Formats: sequence, structure tokens, C-alpha cells
Amino acid sequence: MFCSNCGKKVPAGTKFCPFCGAKLQAAPSASTSVAPTATNWQSCLTIWYHGLKYPWLAWVILVVLIVGIGGGVYHHQGLKAQVARYNSWYVVSKAGLAGRPTSDGVTRIVFRQNGRVALNADDDADSLPNAVGMRVKDFGNWQGDHNQVTLHLSENGSTLKMIFTKRSKFSKVINGTKYQGYLVQANLVSQGDHEHANVYLLHR
Repeated sequence: MFCSNCGKKVPAGTKFCPFCGAKLQAAPSASTSVAPTATNWQSCLTIWYHGLKYPWLAWVILVVLIVGIGGGVYHHQGLKAQVARYNSWYVVSKAGLAGRPTSDGVTRIVFRQNGRVALNADDDADSLPNAVGMRVKDFGNWQGDHNQVTLHLSENGSTLKMIFTKRSKFSKVINGTKYQGYLVQANLVSQGDHEHANVYLLHR
């Protein structure tokens, strides 16, 4: 039999545990079935744990499960996973969040599952609502990780590297449509020139 308090194995018929001093109850007869309750489930768990041949294995399994679940959530919410999940993203300045025409323009980006990236084939839209459904064409490839995505673009011999670094989550209803995404720092590198600005990378 086992002590219900400390889980140690004690001789049958013992009234008090020789290890912790707790009063022991007589074991139920074979015809009596005792279901775990809110008051004895901890004792059952303790007895089960001490009865394991390799108790340390239970901790290893628990750690693996926690790390696996945590890693899956971390990956699912990463910037790379998010941009690949939704079809169209829009690069918008703070002024463009009003939904009205702005000189800053709005760029539509499509991150394809095969690693290719497409941007609007024509000039940037003058507002976010007008950017929806814009025609796009392939401009290069993209890659990313949890916090950053990088676009390698080329056209007519010119190359441009565009890097979006996640800063914070963002959502807003614009002209009746809810947009979600991130406030990002955009870095543009072209022919040795470098520019950066804080913009919003949003999807519907």
C-alpha cells in the first residue's frame, strides 16, 4: 500500500506513515471501487508518479509538449507565416489610414506560397479602398522569419531590396472595412541608396 499524503510505499496494515506521520486509511475491499474525486486526485497522481519505473521520463515528455505547443503558436503568429496566409497586403502611410486620397500612395503586395512576390502592375493607388483589387505582376522573390520579411525586386535591370520589420500589431476599420496587420519599419535599398520609414502593412 502507499501513503496518500507523501506517496511512499508502506507495509500493509500500517496505521501511520513511517515517513511523514500521516494517518493511513485501510485499503478498500476488492468489491469496492473508489473513483477519483476533487479531494483525492492529487493523491492518485502522486501514487502514479512514484510508481513509474522512470519518473524523469514524465518530465521530459511534459517539457517536449510545452515547447512543441509554444513553438507552434510562435511560428503561426510570426510575420512570415502571416503574410503567406493572406492573399493581399497593402503598404499604407499614416495619412492613408483615413481612407481618403493621399499623395503618399498605397502599394498592393501579394506574397505567394512558392516564394515569389507580386506588386501592383500600375502606379500606386491614391487611397486604400482604390488599391483593393489592383492588377499585380511578378517582381521577384521574398523570404522572412518571425519578425521580418525581405523582398528582392527587379525590373528592367534595376534592383530594389525592401525589408519590413514588425514593430507592433495594428487594426482599424476604414470606410466600413476592417483592416489588420502591423506597424512596420520599411527599409528600401537600391543602387547604394538607403531609405527607411514607418508604414502600415495591412490585409482585409
